[in-house]
Amino acid sequence: MLKIRLLGEVKIENENEDLTGRLSNKSVALIALLILREGRRCSRRRLISYLWPESTESAAKYNLRYNLWQLKKVFGAENPEDGFLIITKEECRINENFPYQCDLRRILDADIEETEDVAELEDLGALFCGDFFEDWYFDGCDELEEMIILSRYNLENRKL
Repeated sequence: MLKIRLLGEVKIENENEDLTGRLSNKSVALIALLILREGRRCSRRRLISYLWPESTESAAKYNLRYNLWQLKKVFGAENPEDGFLIITKEECRINENFPYQCDLRRILDADIEETEDVAELEDLGALFCGDFFEDWYFDGCDELEEMIILSRYNLENRKL
């Protein structure tokens, strides 16, 4: 199973194989952006604005294509409809039918205010092992950095 940890030390593994070192920082950020938008599509134009805001349009499109290709290669799927990502010419999204675990997604999906199960709250609390994208910086990607800071703030409120 694909496991993604975005709080504390970022780690992405599949079937207990660590894939983190095989992915560029922008590929990991791309995964995080799509996880934050799970269930919703994200246009290629929007992804480019987050990840390559200072690049020319053609360079930014190439970089996005390359990073999406890299992710498809690393995560592998015989049939594109069965893969982790669903990619079209206009947009990208996470395949809602693909089985994966993500600390960030689990925290965001939890109904913390309504949960009375102490064990479940303790499990959720244990996921807070550091900040979202702890010690990562994306030079020149101001909008992405702002999104990371806002997400950290929202996660800290959920933790409290």
